[in-house]
Amino acid sequence: MLKIENLSVKYGFINALSNASISLNKGQIVLLDGHHGAGKSSLLNAIIGLVISKGRVFLGKNIIENRTPDKALKLGISLLPEGNCIFSNLTVKENIEIGSILSSKKKKEDVFDVFPELSHLLNKKAFFLSGGQSRMVAFARAVASKPSYLLLDEPLSGLSKGPQEIIWKKLVALKNNGIGVLITGQHNVPENTEIDHKYYIENGQINKIS
Repeated sequence: MLKIENLSVKYGFINALSNASISLNKGQIVLLDGHHGAGKSSLLNAIIGLVISKGRVFLGKNIIENRTPDKALKLGISLLPEGNCIFSNLTVKENIEIGSILSSKKKKEDVFDVFPELSHLLNKKAFFLSGGQSRMVAFARAVASKPSYLLLDEPLSGLSKGPQEIIWKKLVALKNNGIGVLITGQHNVPENTEIDHKYYIENGQINKIS
């Protein structure tokens, strides 16, 4: 289990996150809903140590001390940030390979079993991809790191219905393969029985809905 306990984040005098607690088991999809600026990104960034925070993050029964993005990745916690976060001057293959290199987990063949749509694009520069294809490549790169827990910040935002449905099917497949998925998003997240728990964040505070 990935368990977040009383995480708080401040930017100057602004409380972006206030004693936030949430948990995620392997093989679950957990949705964190909330308006823009409510603290969703701050929570995900705090989990991997990208921003300074107070509180504790547990992996199983162990507290993750001195969290950094590199340490989180090696422990099996991968973050897919919001927006277009791929390298436009690299090919699709090179972008995906970065995930396995950074995590030191070299095997990546099964990534293309999950994302066969990308097989014919491997040698194409990312600059020429559509928005949906770019998001898919970023998603595949995160999966290439072989995570046990995948954190996705607004992965469906700005996409048309077709790419949204494809990405959602991928998330369900990852859940069925035992990966814990924490997804944020106010809009475009389908009402789906595959979501195990729902939380709502407002003014940096999290409440469980279901």
